Amino acid sequence: MLDFLNSLIVPVLHYKESDQYNSIFKEISENYCYENFHSDILAYYLKRPIVKKYFIDWLNHRTVNNKSPILFEDYQFGEVFRERGRIDLLIFSNDKNSAIIVENKSNDASD
Repeated sequence: MLDFLNSLIVPVLHYKESDQYNSIFKEISENYCYENFHSDILAYYLKRPIVKKYFIDWLNHRTVNNKSPILFEDYQFGEVFRERGRIDLLIFSNDKNSAIIVENKSNDASD
């Protein structure tokens, strides 16, 4: 799974430079241009422990080496929320003392 997520990096980083990559969101919904839709899909999957585990593994793989790793065990039973305040995705740790915050950007959003 980690290899799969890493394989998505290049297309995601360069999708605006090429017309060879179709957006999965365009393929599955008329509402693809809404970042709320994207966040809904992410939240849906991140509520599943195995997906959350692979996501945390991917985050750890992408972070700078001198940072402490995020431990899946700390987030395994943590809740996933959509639109909590102005936060697109909020993944609480089990004890709610820490969180992973995801700001979902799409459609050339400048903020």
